[in-house]
Amino acid sequence: MRINNRLEIRLTASDLKQALVDYLVKQDNEDIAEFMKSSKWGLDYLYRSKEWSLLIDGIYDKRDNQDDSSE
Repeated sequence: MRINNRLEIRLTASDLKQALVDYLVKQDNEDIAEFMKSSKWGLDYLYRSKEWSLLIDGIYDKRDNQDDSSE
């Protein structure tokens, strides 16, 4: 006898974006989360490599903490 369980989660694009932003905030990456909130982005599935690709429009300027503390 074989029993299969399956969980299907459906998210809208805005739900997925909010989930990613929330995750980044929990990982202490608030600067990246803020960048993602205000930027246009798209999510595609690459069938050959079986991977998701997240494309974010805009320029993200990563600054080191040392630069901020020297001011």
